[in-house]
Amino acid sequence: MRKSYNKSFLFLFFILCLLSLSVSRDTLTPNQLLFDNETLVSFDGTFSLGFFSPTNSKNNWYIGIWYTRIPGQRVIWVGNRQNPVSGPTAVLMLTSNGSLLITDGNSKVFWSSLSMMAVGKPAAQLLDTGNFVVGDSQITDSNSFAWQSFDYPTDTLIPGMKLGWNLTSGLNRNLTAWSSSTDPSPGNYTLALDLRGDPQFIFWNGHILQWRSGPWTGPMRWVCCLWPIWFV
Repeated sequence: MRKSYNKSFLFLFFILCLLSLSVSRDTLTPNQLLFDNETLVSFDGTFSLGFFSPTNSKNNWYIGIWYTRIPGQRVIWVGNRQNPVSGPTAVLMLTSNGSLLITDGNSKVFWSSLSMMAVGKPAAQLLDTGNFVVGDSQITDSNSFAWQSFDYPTDTLIPGMKLGWNLTSGLNRNLTAWSSSTDPSPGNYTLALDLRGDPQFIFWNGHILQWRSGPWTGPMRWVCCLWPIWFV
């Protein structure tokens, strides 16, 4: 009787360990799925990624990133902000060619990422910086990322993120407000970098210019510190 009890306890402990590992994982591979009741958590526990449904959103599901330890789940990034999953099931998956897909229970695709390079053994990882990246299974540095959420900011800028134009790829990174507190789709307000003349930040309300920073006119020694915010 005692041996049977010990075996049952060890088996239960083993299952709990497996569940703990699955809950705290920070990486998604092509043979795994992330469902709407699961999250990825960065290694240091600072950030979480998963599906969320805003209050009064009629069961619309979005993939997002938020600070794990801040009450109220303040979402700082949204992937499918223009095309939520409306239904009881939402799934995030990584394909064998390195693309992220959001589907519903009927395998209808609601959002997909665009890889900037081919990936042999793809893996998607939520980094301690809050950046969700896709690269080779042995992710080493930002130059090896085929895709990263930092290139597609929503309405929030956190340390390590950049705004403005990538002059190599032509990618334009700006901030766009939510339509409302319960609707993360792009709203009227946008903060973007204007490259006409000397670069400056412009704050738009729709097509109406409401504020501009003015071009940088300080000493050149400061430009080296500030321009990485705008250019790669």
